[in-house]
Amino acid sequence: METLKRTKVKDLLNSAPGAEVLAKGWVRTKRGNKQVKFIALNDGSTVKNIQVVANCELIDEETLKKIMEAPTPKKAKELGRQVKGFDAAEWMKVCEEYMHEG
Repeated sequence: METLKRTKVKDLLNSAPGAEVLAKGWVRTKRGNKQVKFIALNDGSTVKNIQVVANCELIDEETLKKIMEAPTPKKAKELGRQVKGFDAAEWMKVCEEYMHEG
């Protein structure tokens, strides 16, 4: 798997959908249910957010809460990679299924 370079939110909002990207930022709002979470992510490059959709069936509620409350994107990523059964290739497949423009 190739390493992705971070893309700023302002650039994502001006790009065509469907590309594999790496976005980092802070959670502005979150909502959802036990199956799926909708997360508004912002990195400070614009006042607009992107929407991230997380499949909660792949992660337990306690770990998801720790990730959502992480003080930095780096810490959130670190926690996410500690999820039981985490597989980077499988995660990318799931991400592709849930990519949407916010």
